[in-house]
Amino acid sequence: MLKSKGYRVKEYYGKKHANNKEYAVITYFIQRGEGPCITIVRSIVSPRRPYPVYAYIFAIAIYTLEPKMSLRKAAKITGECFGIPKFSASTICRLIKTLSGKACKLAGFFDKVAADPPCGDDDRVAALHGIEGHSEHIDESRPESAEETEGRDGEGKPSLKDVFGAACLKGFVGNLKNGIGYASEKIRFAEFVGRCCQKYYSLNRRLII
Repeated sequence: MLKSKGYRVKEYYGKKHANNKEYAVITYFIQRGEGPCITIVRSIVSPRRPYPVYAYIFAIAIYTLEPKMSLRKAAKITGECFGIPKFSASTICRLIKTLSGKACKLAGFFDKVAADPPCGDDDRVAALHGIEGHSEHIDESRPESAEETEGRDGEGKPSLKDVFGAACLKGFVGNLKNGIGYASEKIRFAEFVGRCCQKYYSLNRRLII
């Protein structure tokens, strides 16, 4: 239908790893003429990252919340928790750099999302597997403005420890690390991160990761 109206539609088949399985996830790139390219992607995946967003959020959270936690140990716990044996310390290191630039926008964000009632639970199980759920429309062609690029050295800027010290994340991390309600807690966490992804994009027109 879109092609008949002059749109170019490209499909990108990416591989996502979770639950000791490999999933195929399709990302659609849609463009008309010289207009902006619109990307349609599942809300809990990032087109160019191999793992679901909830795995990345958990890894950063457990690393920042545990004072004596090493990058290697945080990666090992994350991999064991979500069935991603290749999740590495270098992945967390890169995430720290990425999310540090978004610390101002993320300050208080997770607890605010947790306080909002969820829209529904019809995609909870699907969210865990990273192959279903809501979609987001992402305009990747829009350049990032100076206002969106947060200062790296600004005074009073929150740290990642401040951001990921959110009460809701502490609860999820503690329960998952200690195996409390393990299967159901993973589903709840995946659903929560899916909501965070949607909310962050609706506010900033950018992916959270």
